[in-house]
Amino acid sequence: MNASEEGRAVIALDKQTGKELWKAEASTLELCYGTPAIVKRDDGKIDLVLAVPGEVWCLNPETGKLSWFVETQLTGNVTPSPLVVDQSIYIFGGYRSSGSYRIRSGGKGDVTKSHVDWYSRNSSYVATPVHHDGHLFWIDDQGISWCEEAATGKQVYRERVPALSAGGRPVYASPIISAS
Repeated sequence: MNASEEGRAVIALDKQTGKELWKAEASTLELCYGTPAIVKRDDGKIDLVLAVPGEVWCLNPETGKLSWFVETQLTGNVTPSPLVVDQSIYIFGGYRSSGSYRIRSGGKGDVTKSHVDWYSRNSSYVATPVHHDGHLFWIDDQGISWCEEAATGKQVYRERVPALSAGGRPVYASPIISAS
């Protein structure tokens, strides 16, 4: 769990007992509000990923130690949680919506040059986007609906939601997908 406000730490708990297994502390976690995500890699390894101001971290879920990282242009608050689709990690956020990334999981140390598939200035400030049929969808805090191609980061559309025409900061909720 991310305990950014409470302790500037990511903490692993035993799901049976609630006992703390490890605690990874860093001052950078103070402005990190997203929930860490799990990536099950094709090689059988598991990555625990989290976006913080200026970087994306992969922690070893067994130890809490840093496995790899990517430097980003996400500044200030990083609120959306990482979105994992297969081996790809989508990162959004920064204050005021400073960008989005598609990053390939895996590696060791600094993988900024080798693992970033794309960067876009389009972003969500608070909401975590959803992935559906190869596209990323979200509504930003200004009431604008977005759609991007997941493979390229190319904008498909950007339009105001009619019921949210007042502007301001009307939307902090993350979208969901429901199968019927």
